[in-house]
Amino acid sequence: MQQHPTVMLKNASIYRYLLLFPLEYFCLQLLNDLVKHALAIDISLSGLESSAKFDVTMALIAIRIFLKRAYAYIGTIDQDQVCTKVHYIL
Repeated sequence: MQQHPTVMLKNASIYRYLLLFPLEYFCLQLLNDLVKHALAIDISLSGLESSAKFDVTMALIAIRIFLKRAYAYIGTIDQDQVCTKVHYIL
């Protein structure tokens, strides 16, 4: 289901605020859910043709920094999961 670009940007804005908190504050289950949600938003925003390119770029930067920190905190990730999640980047 494709959402309106402003709704996607609003959903992505939470990740800017999550970067202000140490990941140790979140339980592992919540962190995994946030990662799954961040990946879905990243995929949606990456394919978005919008007039608000600056806002989309800033949202993608915040989401990808969050994902980088989350993966570093979680530690070893199953290789199959990583391949399926980042397949769209290749």
